[in-house]
Amino acid sequence: MLTPLAIGCATARTLRVQTRSGRVSVGSDQLALLAAGGQALTLLVGEGLVEPIILVSGYDGYIALGSTCTHLGCRVRPGRGAIICPCHGSTYNLQGAVTRGPAQRALTRYPVSIDSHGGISVVLSPEAAEGSE
Repeated sequence: MLTPLAIGCATARTLRVQTRSGRVSVGSDQLALLAAGGQALTLLVGEGLVEPIILVSGYDGYIALGSTCTHLGCRVRPGRGAIICPCHGSTYNLQGAVTRGPAQRALTRYPVSIDSHGGISVVLSPEAAEGSE
């Protein structure tokens, strides 16, 4: 179920997903909500992962980012055109690169692949990534 969340001036959505074999899948019907470039969907992942995943729709595909700030581990949130850490003000662009500190490192990126039905799969574990090659 998708839930709108007010985040600053932007609207983000959350989707609760379950892991299966080190991956999470998002169906094409759910991805339709991200059709416009630059929108974000936060995946609340079931057991086996400590952080939600921020799925960003860009003009050249989807990017899956970890939601843990690389400064002190606070939970970052998608905002209008950026990903923001509410604790100390670090900001990241929608590709996960730091645009303002104090964070020094980019957000974790997770591999994304498109499935045969137009949905996507996000690889969460090294074992799942090995199985996809």
